[in-house]
Amino acid sequence: MPKASKNSRKQPTTHTIPKQTTKPDKKSTKEPKRPRSAFLYFCSEKREEVKKQHPSMKLGDTQRVLGEMWRNLSEAEKTPYNKLAVTDKKRYEDEKADKAKH
Repeated sequence: MPKASKNSRKQPTTHTIPKQTTKPDKKSTKEPKRPRSAFLYFCSEKREEVKKQHPSMKLGDTQRVLGEMWRNLSEAEKTPYNKLAVTDKKRYEDEKADKAKH
C-alpha cells in the first residue's frame, strides 16, 4: 500500500462565527422593568447585614441564608415587603398600559 502524502490529510474545519444581525432600537422596543417580589425587597434590605455577619460567605450561601430568613418570618413581618411588591406591581401595570397606548 502506498503511503498517503502529507497533503492528502483532511484539514481540520474551522468554525465561523455567524454574522450577528442588527438589533432593533432598544428605546422603541423597551418594555417596562418587571416588578420586584416581596422576597427581592427583603433581600436587598438584608443582604448587607448578612455580608457583615459572614464576610467570607459566597453569593450562593448568602442567598441560601436570606431564603431561610425569609421562610422564618411571620406574615406580619412580611407585610411591609408585600406592600412594596404590590406598589411595584401597580407601577409595572401602569407603565405597560401606557406603552400599549402609544
